[in-house]
Amino acid sequence: MRIWPCLTVMALAACNNNLVTLGDWPKPTTSGPPSQTFSYTGRAQMFTVPLGVTQLNVIVDGAQGGGSGYGPLGGFGAEVKATIPVRGGETLFVNVGGQGVVGGKGTLSGAGFNGGGDAFANAFGGGGSSDVRTGSRLQDRVVVAGGGGGSGETFQFFKRNGSYYWCYGGGGGLGGAGKGGPGSYGYCNGGNGGDGGTHAAGGAGGTGGPQGSSSNGGQPCAGVSGKAGALGSGGDGATGCSGNGGGGGGGYYGAGAGGSGGCCNTDGNGSAGGGGGGGSSYVEPSATNVHFRTGRGSKGDGLVTFIWR
Repeated sequence: MRIWPCLTVMALAACNNNLVTLGDWPKPTTSGPPSQTFSYTGRAQMFTVPLGVTQLNVIVDGAQGGGSGYGPLGGFGAEVKATIPVRGGETLFVNVGGQGVVGGKGTLSGAGFNGGGDAFANAFGGGGSSDVRTGSRLQDRVVVAGGGGGSGETFQFFKRNGSYYWCYGGGGGLGGAGKGGPGSYGYCNGGNGGDGGTHAAGGAGGTGGPQGSSSNGGQPCAGVSGKAGALGSGGDGATGCSGNGGGGGGGYYGAGAGGSGGCCNTDGNGSAGGGGGGGSSYVEPSATNVHFRTGRGSKGDGLVTFIWR
């Protein structure tokens, strides 16, 4: 930066005849009303309402469920827009949902932060909901955008001639109460997708795939149903017999998880797991300008944005 050896505006003009006048200096520009956006951190965050503000426009996006690069994607999270009444100086609690990831071998894991359901190995956890609260409890939520469901396990099986085939897991349901997709099947039946959460109850878990007839003398078995969703949380994906089910998405009420696939025999001929459903969304009754969107069309973790005047 060039420093001019002048102390007053009049003296500054004398330093260089080529200087611009005060009227030519750039003027401050405005880019719209003030706002603040919260991204995923894996913990609750806080926002203090500016003094004098009585309304906030909020945009809340739930997180996507987990999914693989070679199978169906996890369901996209819901988006909710609304104007909510607030008080200047009030503290709001913000929870931004995390995307579901792949489940652990032999253990339930993979849930997205803020209510996503877990899954077992090679299936995917549900996405967490994003919400705004007036306190730290679930009962304090005033705006909720549901998370998407996790996809079911893609299962490899082979026929008697030694050729390998893939049965793709069911895709996760869209946040905002979408149903998870069924797993595809080989010789046998894939697990069914979980139901989406509603405004009054968690979604039911998807049923397991029925057992098929034995083709190579092995013992056939039936799949297992996924767990139902509950207030704030998605159900956990099923395991057993064949491909594992995906976790349900978190939400005002969470979604049901996917059921596991059925199997025809013990030498690898099985089917894929169902996807988890999407969690439901919610806005407090005193809100105005409310818009719900089932699946916001983007990927990854959630977002929460406040806009005020």
